[in-house]
Amino acid sequence: MSVLNAAIVRLIVDWIDLGRAAVLLFFIISGYVVARSVRSAPSHNVARFAIRRLLRLYPMYWAALSLYLISNGTYRVEDIWPNLVMIQVPGWPPHTIIGVAWTMTIEVVFYAACAGLFLLGLLQRLPSLAVTGGLFLGLATIAALGRVFFAFHIPFEWPLFMSLMFAGALLRELDESGMARPGPILAMAMTVYLPIVLSLSLLMFWDESIHQKSWYRHFNAYAVAIVTFLTVHYFWRIRSRLLAYLGQISYSIYLLHGAIGGMVIAGLNQAGINPYLNPHFTVALILLMTVLASVVTYHTVEAPFIAVGHKLAEAIGRRLR
Repeated sequence: MSVLNAAIVRLIVDWIDLGRAAVLLFFIISGYVVARSVRSAPSHNVARFAIRRLLRLYPMYWAALSLYLISNGTYRVEDIWPNLVMIQVPGWPPHTIIGVAWTMTIEVVFYAACAGLFLLGLLQRLPSLAVTGGLFLGLATIAALGRVFFAFHIPFEWPLFMSLMFAGALLRELDESGMARPGPILAMAMTVYLPIVLSLSLLMFWDESIHQKSWYRHFNAYAVAIVTFLTVHYFWRIRSRLLAYLGQISYSIYLLHGAIGGMVIAGLNQAGINPYLNPHFTVALILLMTVLASVVTYHTVEAPFIAVGHKLAEAIGRRLR
C-alpha cells in the first residue's frame, strides 16, 4: 500500500502544479465574492468598497512585510519601499520580499475592473460579465501568440487570471438569478474554457527544456481548480467550523507561511536538527506555527482594521445620502 501511495503522490506532484491550482481556486472564489461586494455600494459610489478593501488588505500585508524584514535582516532601504505598495509587475519591484504578493496585484486590477464596470452600469448585467471574461480570454490568446511568434514579452497569464475571476463573477450572477444549472455550466467549462487553456498551455510550454515548465502541469492546474470549485459548490458542500475559521484567517496564512517556514527551518538548524531528514515533520511544524501566528495576526491586525473599514464605509454612506 505504501508503494502505491508513493506512486500516487509522485503522479500528482509530476502532473499537477498544486500550488498554482490553489492560487487559481483563490481567483475563482474571489471573482465569485468580490463583484457582488462592489455592487453593494449604493448610488453608484465605490468609495465605500475601496475603503473596506484597502483596510482589509494593506494592514495585514504591512504586518507580514514587517515579519519578513525581522526574520531576514539583509534587505536594504531601497529594497523595502517599493514593496510597501503591494504591487508586483514584471520587473517591479526590483527585489520582491513577499513573493506571493503578486496575486494581490491581480486582485487590485480585478477590483478596478469591477469598479469601472459598475460605474458604467454594466457589472450587474450577465452579458457584460460574459463579454468581459471573453475579452480577457481573447487578450490572453493574443498575448500568447505575440510572445511566441513576435517576441512580445506580454504576460499572457494576467488576462487569463482575469478571465477566470470574471467567470467566477458570472457564475455568482447566474446563481443569484436562479439561472445556474450545474450540468450546463460544467459542460461549458469542459468544452469551451478548458480547451482554450489547453491550447495556450501547449502553445506556451510545449518545449519544457526552454520554458522550464510543463504544459500538462500548467493545464492540469486550471482543470483541477475549476473542477474542484464546481464540484464543491454544486455537488459536495462541506460544512465545518474548523474549515470555516481557517478560511477566515486564510489571508494571514497566505502571507505569513513563507516567513514562518524560513524561521522554522532556521530554528531547526540552530537546534542541530536537519529539517530535510524528516520533511513530513518539518512541514507539519511549519503549518502549525503558521496557523498559530495567523490566529494572532487575524485578531490583532485583520479584524480590528476590518471593523474600522466598515465604520468608515458607513460614515461615507451617511454623508452621501
